[in-house]
Amino acid sequence: MSVTSKAKTKAQELKGKAKTKVAKTTGNDKMRAEGETDQAKSSVKKAGEAVKDKAKAAKAKVESKSDSAAADGGAKARAEASKGKAAVKKTADKTKAAAER
Repeated sequence: MSVTSKAKTKAQELKGKAKTKVAKTTGNDKMRAEGETDQAKSSVKKAGEAVKDKAKAAKAKVESKSDSAAADGGAKARAEASKGKAAVKKTADKTKAAAER
């Protein structure tokens, strides 16, 4: 959440709280409803921004992992291929030995 967005959201929340307090003191139900609405809007904005922030953090984490995996990927693939070749050779040797018996 940008600093400007946070400030605007906080200002809306405070405005809502102020309206609600004044409305309770004066008995103005319409103003009380407006104040509660302002506070609710502020809460929704905060929740939305929190979701955005978490999504950005998750995206950065995934990108970081994929970058490191790409760097390691070649070495890992070569190691797996080597293991596969060794397993095939071992099986072929066993088959050849069994056939010679």
